[in-house]
Amino acid sequence: MTDNTVGTRSGRTEIRLSREDGFALSSIVDRRSGFNWIQEPAGPGLWRLVGTDHKGESKAINSRDARASLLSESDRRISLGFEGPQGLKVQVGVQAQPGDLVLWHLAVLNLGSLAEVERLDFPCLADLALPPGDSELSYLAVPFEQGVLVRDPGSTVFSNKDANFRLSGSYPGNYSMQFVAYGCGCGAGLYFACHDPSGCAKRFTMERDGNGHIVFYIGNHLADPSIPSALPYPVAVATYEGTWLDASRIYGKWALKQKWCSRGRLLRGATQGWLQATPAWVWNRGRAACVVPDAEKLSDYLARPAALDWYWWHGNPYDTMLPEYFPPRDGEEAFRKAIRRLHERALRCIVYINGRCCDLESAHFSDAAAVKKRTGEVETETYCKYTGARLAVMCPGTEHWKGELSQIVSHLVESGLDGVYIDQVASAPPKACFSASHGHPRGGCLAWAEGNRALLSTARSVARARNPDAMLCSEGCCEVYIDLLDAFLTLSPSYERMGMFRSLGDAWEPIPMFNSVYHEFVVTFGSYASLDNPPYDELWPPREAVDEADLSQHTDQFDLEVARCLVFGQKPMIANFHPSQLVRARMKESLRFFKEVCLLHECLEDYLVRGRYLGSPDIRVPSVQVCCLSKGIYTLLGQSRITVRTVPSVLASSWEASDGSIAIVLANVSSQPHRVCLDLSQLGIAGKASLYRVDPRGDACSTRQSLGKSITIRGKHVVGLKTA
Repeated sequence: MTDNTVGTRSGRTEIRLSREDGFALSSIVDRRSGFNWIQEPAGPGLWRLVGTDHKGESKAINSRDARASLLSESDRRISLGFEGPQGLKVQVGVQAQPGDLVLWHLAVLNLGSLAEVERLDFPCLADLALPPGDSELSYLAVPFEQGVLVRDPGSTVFSNKDANFRLSGSYPGNYSMQFVAYGCGCGAGLYFACHDPSGCAKRFTMERDGNGHIVFYIGNHLADPSIPSALPYPVAVATYEGTWLDASRIYGKWALKQKWCSRGRLLRGATQGWLQATPAWVWNRGRAACVVPDAEKLSDYLARPAALDWYWWHGNPYDTMLPEYFPPRDGEEAFRKAIRRLHERALRCIVYINGRCCDLESAHFSDAAAVKKRTGEVETETYCKYTGARLAVMCPGTEHWKGELSQIVSHLVESGLDGVYIDQVASAPPKACFSASHGHPRGGCLAWAEGNRALLSTARSVARARNPDAMLCSEGCCEVYIDLLDAFLTLSPSYERMGMFRSLGDAWEPIPMFNSVYHEFVVTFGSYASLDNPPYDELWPPREAVDEADLSQHTDQFDLEVARCLVFGQKPMIANFHPSQLVRARMKESLRFFKEVCLLHECLEDYLVRGRYLGSPDIRVPSVQVCCLSKGIYTLLGQSRITVRTVPSVLASSWEASDGSIAIVLANVSSQPHRVCLDLSQLGIAGKASLYRVDPRGDACSTRQSLGKSITIRGKHVVGLKTA
């Protein structure tokens, strides 16, 4: 130990704090490489507290404003005390764990002059270094839904004014898990996580601050902002070597022991057999007279049953007058008849509802059950640009909202549906609710996750009472709801179409980060892959103009999205399908590719539905440029955008089934054939293997054969390999 620092070490990770600088973080050292992730003590110190005093004035206090003392020190644990202005007291613990993890704990012992703590940034990893090695190989991986990998974050994020020099996300919500990975693919990595089993609201931020320092911190919240308490979970820091997948495995060692996994429906065999076996999904909108025949036509083309996710079945305009869904747009009897017709063809059907919002003008709105801001105002949002409807965010654990949602779910399942898609619940960022009458602490960090869990649990009970085989799913993916939902509909393969991460240019890509941890525990499906322009709800006001950008000219984008579904291990989905696409020149080729993906997914169900993600094989293939159009239902005239993405011509992933066998899937998204070199012995496939191709007639066929070191894949085709 040096004279001016204190510290602890765990495996390859060593943490040191500066005695001379109020115990600010002075080093995070990877003991194997010797690399120090901290350049010099800087920024706010270890923690930063934002709150309001008893006059309602905002106050910000950080550890540099407090008098620091070393309370205790041992080889494995450090305990620090901080005394701030007017009696504020904070205690910090840093504790080494078996392996390479170091856990950080914080407790607020006295609020001092503060009436409430609004946010507690801890720990602040200030003045982080850029990853060592080639900057083009450096990365920042974040769990935005399935996951996003940002290349060269020093330039792409921390020097990018268009990105506000930062990347951030909220949990539970658009961040599906509680860790980020920062490093260089050829060497050192930094793991930064919360090991929180309860799903408390928090926000991860990685930014370059106003002083030019790179700072990572987590915006935490107390269980009750007005009562001194400890954070109910530790923050974990570790160094590692490798890629984002290595960080996922570190997280998985903790995550797979949590309640959402021990009760996970897929692993314990409770997920519906039909859901696991469904090879394709179609997301269509409108009246039964259009939606039902289109689903039938797609199923005929695939020679397999495609499940329907039905939007705009409801009597209200979309994103307006929620939750005034009934009577259905076609009437109650016609709605039920449409469901029976689908079932006669052995086609499954779920419908959309919103699980979070209620129109202020709806008779179902209750001011008493809405999320309340600190001022007492109702938290509102507006999505529909054509009606301007103001939607209240409802507090999920209130009896009123649980009752409203349960009645809707019960009615729908009783109508004969195979399940209900509950929009937003698993994807929307948490909202702090300051109501004093909801039974939770005002602004408490647990209210959102606990409320949503109660909401989903009640909905599942009423659905099972009507039909034990009915499924429930939600938007996005989020670990804390795994045990309460049968599936997650995640649109990560279609982020370009949705205009996501546009400020980062071409230096990012979606990755199966969530499935790398949880694929064996819950089904994922979905994309927004579409060959036609998005529809316009007939119940919206007549539109004056239409954006002229044409999605039908972007079939390569469709193919990329569908291929990502395959290699991510999520069930493929097509949106806005119409039978005319089957005969339109460029579209029919993309639909053939979609069919290939669906059939290969079906053949390798043990791997792509229930298997463990092993990573992407190291294949050396040329890149290809894909012209992507960002356009959705709310894209106004002149607002569509085209971006050109550079992607590998062949996408690939490998998987392990429960019996230990290995499979690899490869999808060529270019129009040219490519010879792919594979080290099969390194991937666990040696000797003879089963080779799956889809022949021109659309049948998936396999041959058992000895494979060389390479395989040729035709343009716009897919191939699967598995242990013989």
